[in-house]
Amino acid sequence: MRLTIVIVAAVLLAVAGIGYTQSPQLPLPVANTQIPRPLPVPIPVTIPSEVKPLPDGIVLEQPAAPQVLTVEQMLDTVVVLREQKAALEKQEKILIDQINKKVEMQSERMRQLGIVKMVEKNTAAYFNTYQVTWR
Repeated sequence: MRLTIVIVAAVLLAVAGIGYTQSPQLPLPVANTQIPRPLPVPIPVTIPSEVKPLPDGIVLEQPAAPQVLTVEQMLDTVVVLREQKAALEKQEKILIDQINKKVEMQSERMRQLGIVKMVEKNTAAYFNTYQVTWR
């Protein structure tokens, strides 16, 4: 039995000694994951040494200078814009009246079919939602 203890102790010392004397494992080198970018290629630029004249009959037009408006012209523009605004507001009022008329006709028909309970006109509930009832 003593011999077994001595052998076990010797084996443990050998294993501990080998494990202790091993050099530490270094991490494996990681491959470069960046894609190499190509080098910029210079683009050759050729500049003509002399400017060729335009063919006969071709004339380049110079851009027109912006027109400076007088005060009278600006006031006329304001009048025209106000007339257009009034016409748009009139069209808007007509369209809103048509929408309201169609909505009233539709809600009356839905009330007759029993789908919607009518809400009194010009109340908060009238403008927010209709209450839908399911049969």
